[in-house]
Amino acid sequence: MKFSGMIGFVRSEEVNIGVWKSIPEEKHYKGDVLRKIVKWQPAEKATDDININNQISIVANPYVYEHLHEIRYIVWHNVAWKVVSIEDKRPRVILEIGGVYNGKRPV
Repeated sequence: MKFSGMIGFVRSEEVNIGVWKSIPEEKHYKGDVLRKIVKWQPAEKATDDININNQISIVANPYVYEHLHEIRYIVWHNVAWKVVSIEDKRPRVILEIGGVYNGKRPV
């Protein structure tokens, strides 16, 4: 299965002394879905949480390698999913995704 979508990078920038702001940015990448697993995680609320344990391999460029530490999410099937691990397999990067990402995204 192929992947074509947005990867979310979030960098921190000091706007005043001791005051930091998260600045999200999305960039388009293509690659392959290596593993596709959906899990329901019981929660102590009305509905259970859904987690996916997918691995997506993207063709990386210099920007990805310079900003690996800023990758936070992948937009897949119109949902932003948290990146839980990153593996450097040059010339590709393998991103493992988990639950839904609820952080800041560009407008």
